[in-house]
Amino acid sequence: ELTPADILAVNMQGEPLSEGKPSAETGLHTQLYRRDANIGAVLHTHSPTVVLLSQIWQDDSLSITGWELQKAFAGETTHEGTVTFPIFPNDQDIDRLSAQVEDHMQQHGQGHAYLIRGHGVYTWGKDIAECYRHLEAIEHLLGYQLELLKIRQP
Repeated sequence: ELTPADILAVNMQGEPLSEGKPSAETGLHTQLYRRDANIGAVLHTHSPTVVLLSQIWQDDSLSITGWELQKAFAGETTHEGTVTFPIFPNDQDIDRLSAQVEDHMQQHGQGHAYLIRGHGVYTWGKDIAECYRHLEAIEHLLGYQLELLKIRQP
């Protein structure tokens, strides 16, 4: 669990508002806060499931349909819809990567999360509870996808 001591406040340019050094990936967080004032929390993890699946998935996005758990995402009301997670190539140039994420969101919508190939997942919500719910749903849904790939192998 995060405590206030684990969180460093920064401004929208990623500059610290108190003592401490921001994460190298702060720009990916601030890009989301700048684009949507309703976002109150952003989480990024290096989930083994997400890292592995993003490495073996051939497309630049992963779409899921038909899972009841899709309704865990804010605004999703049925399992019959499709939830899509874009997959971006890992890039050490965070300004370039955050610009790529923003361009994608402008063209395709904000969605609920995105993956960085071989790195992890970013998800967001109106508050930390919603964000954790999204993160848990992603972990399960992509775990199901990974298991399906194993089962369907010849």
